[in-house]
Amino acid sequence: MALDESYWAAKEQLVGDEQRLLRALGFEVEVTHPHRYVPEYAAALGLSARAVQVAWCLATDSYLAVGRTLQHPPHAVAAAAVLLGSALCGERAAVPPRRTTPPPPPGYAGEGRQGSGSHAAAVPAAAAAAAAAETATAEWWVALGSTTAQITELSAVLIELIEEGGTGRGHS
Repeated sequence: MALDESYWAAKEQLVGDEQRLLRALGFEVEVTHPHRYVPEYAAALGLSARAVQVAWCLATDSYLAVGRTLQHPPHAVAAAAVLLGSALCGERAAVPPRRTTPPPPPGYAGEGRQGSGSHAAAVPAAAAAAAAAETATAEWWVALGSTTAQITELSAVLIELIEEGGTGRGHS
């Protein structure tokens, strides 16, 4: 069976894409997903099952903007999803912080990306629950190991996805 030029071009494209992806991940292919943190954070904040479901869907939808969300640790993506999920369900007065600086340029590496090992800085679940329960500020995500800058950027990304109609899988 003879293979034509389109096969070889597609093969080269695939190999090149795979190499770029591996470099972007720092060759670390064991990636921690934000879904690991969503139930823990929502429980620490006393959110309803509905808010957890919405936050879970937002965490899933964050993969639609992987170029912008993969640059942040998964616990920050989870915190932004929980923040927006709770706000969308009207359960908290928490509102996503407004962006005060322009978005980072394309290719911005951020403070860490999912899978970079930076998720190890996230507060363990028991400590997160205690810290969130005792945190009197509106910036509860800081007690859970995320920065306001991360939440601002990620909230903006998730809101853009909602406005573009990119969300909704799993929402009922």
